[in-house]
Amino acid sequence: MKEVEIKAWIYEENKKQIKNYLKKSAKFLGEKIKNDIMYCTKNIEKNDNLYSYKKEISFRLREEVSEEKKLFLVTKKTRKYGKNGEEINNELEFEVTDFHQFHEFVIGLGYEIFYKKQKKIQQYLIGTVLVEWVTIDELGEFLEVECIAKDNEIDEALSLIMQIIHDTNLQKNIEKKPYGMLLGEF
Repeated sequence: MKEVEIKAWIYEENKKQIKNYLKKSAKFLGEKIKNDIMYCTKNIEKNDNLYSYKKEISFRLREEVSEEKKLFLVTKKTRKYGKNGEEINNELEFEVTDFHQFHEFVIGLGYEIFYKKQKKIQQYLIGTVLVEWVTIDELGEFLEVECIAKDNEIDEALSLIMQIIHDTNLQKNIEKKPYGMLLGEF
């Protein structure tokens, strides 16, 4: 299974149309806060007898808090990007029971914190498509539209996602860069 996702900036002039669309077309699932720590290792590269250090995201530790529960999830993503700005991700994800103990464990293994971010989210469902109104204080607001699909269903999932992007008039606001890059972390 793959996660197919597009995110788009929400600007002041888009908010009313998006709110009306979600009220009419979506089921409200609730609010969440996702606190993410991205971990990395230092990769040493040698060019012309000079060494440089390159950081790459190895995995994410997430604290996900909703009214009903708190989860701690570890995720490793392998990303591909499509022509419409979509991410097509293979994800390996599992739950841990102790956020702080797992953090200390991976630091002890030699990983280091690359960056942190917090996402404040309102979640909606339209058919099989998850729609999240995301606020990241340092950046602004985004609409994330995602679907889980088998390899042979990716085009269909992308079509459903793009329909929502068009219905909310956000096709010109699609953001192709990952959040870490937008935050200036790499």
